[in-house]
Amino acid sequence: MIINKEIIYFLLRQPPLKLTHFILDSFFKVLKEHVFIRKVSEQKVDNTHINISFSYLKKVYISPSFINKKTADYLFKMFMEHRFNLLGSGWVKNSYSSTGLGVAGHLYNMNLQITEFDKAGEWLKSVLLKKNLDSSKRIWAHISDKSYSPIDWQKDYKCNFRWNQKLSFDKQRQLTKSGADIKVPWELSRMQHMPQMASFAIAFPEIQNAVLNEFRNQVLDFIATNPMGMGANWNCTMDIGIRAANILVAFDLLKTIDKNKILDLKFQHLLANAMYEHGRFITSHLEYSILITSNHYLSNICGLLFIASYLNESDEINCWLAFSVQEFFNEFEKQFYQDGSNFETSTSYHKLSGELVTYGLALIKGLGKDKRKALYHYKPKYWINKPSLKELRAQRWRNGFEFITYFEAKLLKILQFDESVSKPNGKIIQIGDNDNGKFFSFTPTGTLLTAVAAEKKYKNLAGYTSFISTYGETVYSPFWDEDNLNHQTFQNAINGLIINPNSQPSIESTIIRNLCNKNLFKKDNYLLSEFTVKPIDLSNFNFKLQKIFKFENSIDISNLEQHFYPDFGLFILRNSSIFTGIYTGSSVANGLESHSHNDKLSVFLTIDGIDILTDPGTYLYTPDPDERNRYRSSFSHNVPIHNNSEQEGLENGLFQLIRHHKTNITKVTPSSISVFYKNKTIKHLRTIKIESDQFTISDLSNTHFRQNFISKEFLFSNGYGKQLNK
Repeated sequence: MIINKEIIYFLLRQPPLKLTHFILDSFFKVLKEHVFIRKVSEQKVDNTHINISFSYLKKVYISPSFINKKTADYLFKMFMEHRFNLLGSGWVKNSYSSTGLGVAGHLYNMNLQITEFDKAGEWLKSVLLKKNLDSSKRIWAHISDKSYSPIDWQKDYKCNFRWNQKLSFDKQRQLTKSGADIKVPWELSRMQHMPQMASFAIAFPEIQNAVLNEFRNQVLDFIATNPMGMGANWNCTMDIGIRAANILVAFDLLKTIDKNKILDLKFQHLLANAMYEHGRFITSHLEYSILITSNHYLSNICGLLFIASYLNESDEINCWLAFSVQEFFNEFEKQFYQDGSNFETSTSYHKLSGELVTYGLALIKGLGKDKRKALYHYKPKYWINKPSLKELRAQRWRNGFEFITYFEAKLLKILQFDESVSKPNGKIIQIGDNDNGKFFSFTPTGTLLTAVAAEKKYKNLAGYTSFISTYGETVYSPFWDEDNLNHQTFQNAINGLIINPNSQPSIESTIIRNLCNKNLFKKDNYLLSEFTVKPIDLSNFNFKLQKIFKFENSIDISNLEQHFYPDFGLFILRNSSIFTGIYTGSSVANGLESHSHNDKLSVFLTIDGIDILTDPGTYLYTPDPDERNRYRSSFSHNVPIHNNSEQEGLENGLFQLIRHHKTNITKVTPSSISVFYKNKTIKHLRTIKIESDQFTISDLSNTHFRQNFISKEFLFSNGYGKQLNK
């Protein structure tokens, strides 16, 4: 966090006691990290008692009809070749000798010169400290497949920059250079391809043994080359939690088809030990602050929940379970507003956090009698971290789990919000950041293109067809283009918890129904949120502009539905062919607005699947700060611009927008809405109106302004790391 006058302003608005706790907690958190690093190298922990003793996916049947076979064949081939398409990389191989396309002109030469990956593991001397070698060699020795080529888990394989697992996790970010994105190794190490591969293996028996062997090899490869606390993949607790959950779910699915005992007892012991280490690290490095928590902390909690639900019982693990359930419901209630929207002010982060609470709730509902018993007999003295673990008498479940109905109702509102922000063509309107985040990936959602079509579509894939010729591919080779704006799999997951949902069966709903042990609930019809109209005095509004968008053909504006989410600050008018509305900004003060853009009063309009006015997306975070700020700038949104200035300053860091604005609705008709916006001395009234032959944006203000509309020359981003060519 950059400390400047705006951040100081934010901190000084906090209650004194809360601020004092924040300062003390921040100090002790830094101190604790240094102590943890030292203890990792000194402490010997007896892990012989750790086992993966519980299963939640024993009877999963995944129908081949749930998956497009051609897509599954392609993705299976890519994953087996260690080619991944993450964050706009293209389908690039990741190995210790591979290279990538580069990012913004940056392509590093940081490959390690390893000539042989011997079974004895002598090659590990090139990547690990001496103190980690013995245990890592023992793990590596269990990879019996001589043809297996290890993945370089420390590499941003887009630009070939690599971090260093000879250094502790807290030293990694300072290594980063321009164009390098630590999110790339984090994303790959989330292992979200593993549950997808496991799903393919259940649906298509001919690939089962290959997937089982690959899962075993990749897991052993990762834990051998990523000792706890060392390297990039222990730098962010969020990703550690997501990784653990994905590995455990993939293992649970694959264990049911492992007829040849490929995942033998020795492997299971190594895996259980690795999951225990993940749990230890998470509990010691919670991304928690007394001032604010986010999707990061929610990911910590859900990852720990999966670990504690799968591992055998002990005083320590029982505390992990109780703490994760305690904090799960606290964060569920806090991070999702009463209208069902998420506090991150982002429609994409709504999906990420929504998936976390959906799968987390399903798992809690599906806990067996032994794990339920542990929730009533845990011993808080074995929990030594912050926040504290409450005594049973202070827990929500002290008298049973009937309270879950409140969260089931909120989950339905979460679903309703996500359906509302999905256009008739199935793609969401992007508001705020989009980093392609998800908890699990099961059903592939996207389109099979040719390589040449993909390169033509995306600027970030410039040179791709020439690049893949080194793989023996041609311009007509297939290219799976994931649709990061389609939330159908998330909606499928929530529908998996509902009795008689209005959706077809899917992999997601099947997984959910097994996780919750078929403890489903009924879907009630919830009314959309109401809104309050507050008229304003327009006597000093002397500046006026209007923009009219004429339609070539008359459109049907009958049956327009009004969807309003006052907590999020979103008003939508829609029918089967029209999707339009205005984003007013959240009505709830929610901290630093890490994933917000300067997009208040931004207007969007889609007619018959064609975007006329839309949000530009996000593109990148830290690899290119200039692009990061460009995509969240007022000048990149369909907003009024006053005094040629940003709505909120961008100087506070790449993940802070200190809010000064307030908005409220002044008038609503069946086909229009008027919104008042105030920011310091600026007062502005924007009205949008849809008619059969035109769309009108009318603006009034007390200061000089101009109507800004995104240029057709602007490169839109439909997912993190992806830029659409004009």
